Amino acid sequence: MTVNSSPLEELLVSKSELDENLLRDVLKPFIKIENETGEYIFTPKFSDLTLRQKIIVILLGQKAKVRLNLTQKEEVRPKDLEYLLGEKGNSIRPALKELRRKGLISYGKDGYFIHNALIYKAKNYLLASEKK
Repeated sequence: MTVNSSPLEELLVSKSELDENLLRDVLKPFIKIENETGEYIFTPKFSDLTLRQKIIVILLGQKAKVRLNLTQKEEVRPKDLEYLLGEKGNSIRPALKELRRKGLISYGKDGYFIHNALIYKAKNYLLASEKK
């Protein structure tokens, strides 16, 4: 006997599955993650991004690394971004401030991160900027 289900049940999805698929789709053109060390491997397309886009990609990458159990910390410090991007703090900090003002990133006690609810917004930011 079949139980009547609501048509709305088609909207139900596992949060972790949704986030992981979305993260994969957003990140795949720009970075790979080394499976033992968790180091980022930037694709050629990554170098075409603006500084702000690169920051978004790294913060999303950090979220992916947490999901892959390659790190426990989702937050990234400005100093770590300087190292990863080869940029000085006087370039990184204004970019972080602008991304935070736009509501794309947040700041926690250990650094910057992107809330799960903002992954779509971050994706749209990358896609919109990519089209220009």
